[in-house]
Amino acid sequence: MCHWSFASNFFSYHTDCSQTEKFGWLEATHLLSPATQYIRDMESIYSKILDDIMDAQEPNGLCLTMAPKTRHMCGQLHDIITWCGIVAPFPEILHFYYDSTHIFEKLFRPCVNYMEYIKTRENGSIEHGLGDWGRDTAFGNNQANIKTAIYYRCSRYVEIMAKVLGNSIDQSRFRAWAHRITKVYNEKLLVTDKKLHPYSCCTSRNDLGSQDRNMFTQALALQFGLVPEKYITHVQSASLDRGVNVNNKISAEEIGLKYL
Repeated sequence: MCHWSFASNFFSYHTDCSQTEKFGWLEATHLLSPATQYIRDMESIYSKILDDIMDAQEPNGLCLTMAPKTRHMCGQLHDIITWCGIVAPFPEILHFYYDSTHIFEKLFRPCVNYMEYIKTRENGSIEHGLGDWGRDTAFGNNQANIKTAIYYRCSRYVEIMAKVLGNSIDQSRFRAWAHRITKVYNEKLLVTDKKLHPYSCCTSRNDLGSQDRNMFTQALALQFGLVPEKYITHVQSASLDRGVNVNNKISAEEIGLKYL
């Protein structure tokens, strides 16, 4: 069943509704692309998807949530970094798995334009769009944690592209960009005062002041390397402790599950 669901996507793009809707949601590309090449050679399709993303990119730099653009999405569904942001890590997937860098030169400027667009939407962290899609409500659900982490990852991948292309100025620029995001992430989302819990932990901004410390927010920060070294064991303890508090149930959905 899984094999044929994947195969139904292989004609030209990933989609989350492989039997019915058939829209080119980049959410599905973000979630499936790191694993799909383990069952098929995906280099040509991935290169084609990147061409679709560039074709659909808006003049202000925004990469859309759907490519090819088969319909116009409004409101929160128009700009979601967890979907649109695949433009930055996708070239590195081609590099890592296929030793292919031919796409870097073509994608570098669109990636920079996207990052410069996202910078106009940030307040240090990124909090617009959807959160952990499918869990409770899609809005106000770990948005700052997910989106700021993806923002950080995008800056790192653009830094890698600049390095491969021999662009030392942009390499330094995006390294500094990533460091700034890390600093803001920890200022807003890492709690170190131990007033409510006997350890430092990551919290969401779902309910300011609650220090909810769910397992997913700890895992996300650890997986992305955003936790300062001296707090890593604290955040690990917070995740385990929270698991005990919820009867050892894993609570995450479409975006968060793979990190947890």
